[in-house]
Amino acid sequence: MELPWTTQLMVLGSKLMGSPLVLLPLAAIVLALVAGAHLIKSDLTLRRKVEKGVLAVPILGDAIRAAIVCDFTRSLATCYATGIPILKGLELSASAADHQLFQDALLAARDRMRDGAALHEALQASDLFPGMTLHMVAVGEESGRLADMLERVAALAE
Repeated sequence: MELPWTTQLMVLGSKLMGSPLVLLPLAAIVLALVAGAHLIKSDLTLRRKVEKGVLAVPILGDAIRAAIVCDFTRSLATCYATGIPILKGLELSASAADHQLFQDALLAARDRMRDGAALHEALQASDLFPGMTLHMVAVGEESGRLADMLERVAALAE
């Protein structure tokens, strides 16, 4: 009796995975991916382009943006609640972010705040932060409960 096609496919896959002719191209692909990741990490211009492209991917980009906003707002809320000045808190939050575009945006927001802008206005200039985040930060600034509102933003993003 002949084996079903699914079983034949599994047997063929098993044979191929044990073959050195398959392992060599697979190793080359892994090596190329590692080298590419190192190049992206070391070249800031290329890293920004790749990060911008990833943020443009429909579902993945939204998830990454939410995770970064969550980390940033929670970090800034902690800094602000412990008495660290907001400008220093933005700087610390930027250094904690592992996304070059967001680091740049947070440091630019710090500079705008230094020039007199409100936090939500400074963040809005980057076009990276969701509208709900900006609105909630504005409400927190107006009500004097910025740390609480930043924590709420983090919880919603989470």
